[in-house]
Amino acid sequence: MRNAETQAAKKQCYLIAIGDAAHIAKNQAEMYSSMSRSATWPWKKKEYQIRAATAFEIFEVLSQNQNKLTDKAENEIFTPWYERDLPQSLNTGVVRWFRREEGHGYIQPKSGDFDIFVGMAAVERAGLSTLNTGQTIEYEVVSRHGGRWEADNLKIKRS
Repeated sequence: MRNAETQAAKKQCYLIAIGDAAHIAKNQAEMYSSMSRSATWPWKKKEYQIRAATAFEIFEVLSQNQNKLTDKAENEIFTPWYERDLPQSLNTGVVRWFRREEGHGYIQPKSGDFDIFVGMAAVERAGLSTLNTGQTIEYEVVSRHGGRWEADNLKIKRS
């Protein structure tokens, strides 16, 4: 019962935060509208009009969706990162980019999930010197550095 009460309280806090964000977006829209009316330079006037329109769109989306909280969103919001399920243990993906000088890059999973960070240490552990953009790789997802998901146990997939 206590867990259900906690979830209800968290949901209420979330809805309040959405309401606050909607209020802030509306204030931003009004501010930029006012600034666009008083701007003397045409390019500044246009910039403020675009910012006002964007802020107003954000306000509309937040206002309409304030009370619609899907199960997936609830899970993402209320489940701590360390309790969430990691993606499948063996994945296939394509190197989105990798910069040896910076020592990291990202892999885009074939499953369409979020991009996975890959560090130089994982590349070196796999016996590789670098990764090339567009290269297909198999990898495992591991949790490191305070919960950030990273690719490890890399293997180049031959076509």
